[in-house]
Amino acid sequence: MVEVPAEKTGEIFLLLQAAGGEEVAITDMQIPRQPEGELTSKEQISPEMRASLSDEAQSTFVEAYNQTLSKSNDKTNALLNAWKRIKSLFDRDETGTYSNRKDNITSRMIRLSVFSSVFMKKLLDNPSSKFYSWLNRTVVV
Repeated sequence: MVEVPAEKTGEIFLLLQAAGGEEVAITDMQIPRQPEGELTSKEQISPEMRASLSDEAQSTFVEAYNQTLSKSNDKTNALLNAWKRIKSLFDRDETGTYSNRKDNITSRMIRLSVFSSVFMKKLLDNPSSKFYSWLNRTVVV
């Protein structure tokens, strides 16, 4: 597949045929690309990706993409994290679209579990904290 300016299509068509191109066709279509920088709307998600996301999932995708991009300035990482977020919050419906929001209780438990492990790590890293000393007095191991 080749994308060329409209004024060059005839020339490129002849070059491809001369090079042995057997199936050469011209369409008035742009190859979809992710925009540079942050996504400002759901419409900026490429059509192939947007087709597999519900409206709510598209909004979530844009939000997750922009959050990661602002932290890392890496488009690939932002794209991967946005898909992770979609897969953690949504299930596919019968047509294959991410539209069914997962059970809220499961999502809350996962977030609580992550929070708990981060909190405990910080707590154990700082044994001089007031909470740590209270925990030592209160909890019998």
